[in-house]
Amino acid sequence: MEVLKESLKTYRILTIVLSIIALAMSYYTVYIAQEKLKNPNYKAICDISETWSCSPVFVSSFGQGFGIVHKIVGKRSLLSQFNGVYGCGLYTLFILFGKIVQQNCIL
Repeated sequence: MEVLKESLKTYRILTIVLSIIALAMSYYTVYIAQEKLKNPNYKAICDISETWSCSPVFVSSFGQGFGIVHKIVGKRSLLSQFNGVYGCGLYTLFILFGKIVQQNCIL
């Protein structure tokens, strides 16, 4: 039983740590997309070369609503957000649920 408790505790901590990292990365993708729309000459850290560049993807049609949502509800819809916004919401939920499970776990 103790081994199971330790394994679950390690799993929860790992999930929260990785979710925090993913949350920061999702936020950064939103930041890049907004900066690129304001200033087309903006160069992000992930823009390594002409062939290895992330910012064009973030501002493309596939960088919003996974390339699908805007086709269904339109580009002006509240649901048509940058993909990073969805990531921020998802990883925030992972962090919150990880804390809730940790506090309410019967083990």
